[in-house]
Amino acid sequence: MPTRSIYDLLTGQTVSQATLANLDSATGRSYLDSKSIEFWRGIISVQKIIEASRTYPHGLGIPELSKVNATAPATTGSTQPSGTEVFKVQSISFTNNSAGTATISVSLDTGAGSSLIQNSITVAAGASGALHLNFPLEINNAVYLSWASDEQVLSFTAYNVVGQ
Repeated sequence: MPTRSIYDLLTGQTVSQATLANLDSATGRSYLDSKSIEFWRGIISVQKIIEASRTYPHGLGIPELSKVNATAPATTGSTQPSGTEVFKVQSISFTNNSAGTATISVSLDTGAGSSLIQNSITVAAGASGALHLNFPLEINNAVYLSWASDEQVLSFTAYNVVGQ
């Protein structure tokens, strides 16, 4: 009986459909021995194809995909990449769209829990204010950026897409 290749296991998937979870699942079916060398050559080739097609070298932003995400006035909001995208958040700012002073908290969120990045960013009525990041935040579909305010604010999140 011929040995199946990684290409047999992932047949029918385009590169954009293939995920690291698919690749990991397929590799779990093999052994680390000399009989698996051809199988592993295929895995390494597929991994390099996925890496080359979805990222720039060394985690640099993909220029044509990077942007500033703006929200409509609201008391809550989030920036959450879709699918397998990874964003490196460069800055976050808010414009107060109300008559009162806005108090804003910013968190990393999973939907089931959150980790506070900064509490009590205060922005006067009609003014703008920024969250001062100590380092760029990487967010993905599972761990994303969320914020809450006691007043209506617009949010602006600048990010570089570093993976698709």
